[in-house]
Amino acid sequence: MDWWVGPLVTLLVAVITGSGVWAGVLLTRRWQMIQRQDAERAAAEKQQRETQQQKLRAVSYASRLRAHIERGDPPPPEDWPEGIYD
Repeated sequence: MDWWVGPLVTLLVAVITGSGVWAGVLLTRRWQMIQRQDAERAAAEKQQRETQQQKLRAVSYASRLRAHIERGDPPPPEDWPEGIYD
């Protein structure tokens, strides 16, 4: 065997090992980024649902107030529903 085969094999093993470590680091970072994006998306969807529910409660209350006025019912109108101004 030639003198250069041993160092070449050592070098190849080091490059392959380094590539594996590097690929592992990149995959780990990518996985963490995907998890963070999923969490952010879930939080945004939750906020959107809550905002939509709040808007529906306000519209419903406004409709009930209009009906109260149109029927000619005396003051005071019904109380504010929970969650409109939370």
